[in-house]
Amino acid sequence: PIPLPPATLPPARFVVRTPRGTWEYPLLNLPARIGRRDPSQSHYPELDLADYDRGHASRRHAVIERRGSEVERLFANPP
Repeated sequence: PIPLPPATLPPARFVVRTPRGTWEYPLLNLPARIGRRDPSQSHYPELDLADYDRGHASRRHAVIERRGSEVERLFANPP
């Protein structure tokens, strides 16, 4: 198959699943930072996990990038 150019690909989705529920976010702008907000350091990631995470994700947890037709998660702080 011929890969589609990135402009014609549908937006990637980020899904958060917790015991309290499931939330989906379209990734309209990549790269997208994932983590917890930290107002004292003026850090506001595109996908803020502070309300869902209970302290497991770091403030700078990961970055999601598109590489051609693939979406890749890069860990800032490996699990």
